[in-house]
Amino acid sequence: MKQFFLKLAFGRKWRREFYELLADRVDNGIVLREALERVTARLVEHSPHGLRTEALQYILARFDSGQRLGDALGDLIPENERMLVLAGENSGRISANMRMAANASDAVAEIRSKIVKGMSIPVAMVGMIYGFLFWMGA
Repeated sequence: MKQFFLKLAFGRKWRREFYELLADRVDNGIVLREALERVTARLVEHSPHGLRTEALQYILARFDSGQRLGDALGDLIPENERMLVLAGENSGRISANMRMAANASDAVAEIRSKIVKGMSIPVAMVGMIYGFLFWMGA
């Protein structure tokens, strides 16, 4: 149950900020472990108590226990983002792939939004037809 709430706390906008901050640090030559620690410290400043802080500490603890970053993030992020992070770790292009993961999360959100918008009119029409039939007594 706790995983569910941690995943909710690590939402799309927050993940995007996390990915971009981590990518910037790695691009500046900071080792991944230290970059992860700095990003965690920076993001925790904004909300020192709460689920986001717990989520970041959970990721850091899993990373410290020997898991790769993609695996440490695994329970809290969508599978497509996890695969991008793992691919970046394997190829040595972690910062580029972190940015791809940030863009992927935005793309998925945009697609989902367009699907919902596209389905709203047909669903409303079906509802009106059922309402009309009910009103007519059919």
